[in-house]
Amino acid sequence: MQTFYLQSPRSPFCLVDSAASAILVFLRSLRNMKFRILFLFIIGSFFCQIFATTWGLGDITCPICDTVNSFYVVFSYGSYIYQWESKYQFVFWPMTDPQSLYCCKNCRFTCFMGEFEAVPEDKHEKIRSTLDSLDFSDWPEDYLQIPMSDRLMVAEKMYTVIGQDDESWCHFYRIKGYHLQAEEKLDEAKAARLHALELVQKMMEYKINKGRLKELYLISGAMKYYTDDKEGALQDFKKAQKLTFKNDKVDEVQLKQYNDYLNGLLEDYVTKIEISALSA
Repeated sequence: MQTFYLQSPRSPFCLVDSAASAILVFLRSLRNMKFRILFLFIIGSFFCQIFATTWGLGDITCPICDTVNSFYVVFSYGSYIYQWESKYQFVFWPMTDPQSLYCCKNCRFTCFMGEFEAVPEDKHEKIRSTLDSLDFSDWPEDYLQIPMSDRLMVAEKMYTVIGQDDESWCHFYRIKGYHLQAEEKLDEAKAARLHALELVQKMMEYKINKGRLKELYLISGAMKYYTDDKEGALQDFKKAQKLTFKNDKVDEVQLKQYNDYLNGLLEDYVTKIEISALSA
């Protein structure tokens, strides 16, 4: 699964900050209220477009049964997606949208976009037998009409057959927790996040992840926070604040941007927990 690495998540907001004062000055120069309203409408439409994500239908062939499906594909997005609320769970668009989890209308093979067509051929037979053991009799043809919780159940079985590393599974269970919470299946969401927590703690022990400990402690703390272990979360966040994300293959500018991004999330979390403790 695709994981967020070293984007430039805050750059779109520089445009908003720098433009804000100029817009206010121009508004004051418009004496006619109708012109002010029209101008605000135009500006609002503009910012809705530049901060929007767009989807469009595309024909995608199921690798298991060769059925052509109409699935939503990404048309446009920007780095502003890394500022949306799901960032605190380290889950990012498009995985936050139900459109991203494809389900074949015929055989019901289910995988996230980007991986749906990339299934190794030597896994096809096992996938078919796994799907044959499941009951899809009441599932509608349109994949968006199938609850994410149901699709995630099948996807988990598919990824088990395909095989994934700890990082991919950790990402999967964070996504699962996000969507189960959205469906108000809180006990199941907690179980998924605890599974993600177990995996990220395992990942911390790998020597290859030494430079990523800042990020991993953030993910660990986030999963603790969302499973009602605020004290444990705070400890992880404070450990992360003392660390620096490092990667020799990335230039210094990108590293600084990513460390700034992580520090912003950590500061938000620590402040929220400490304020909550004071008011308790």
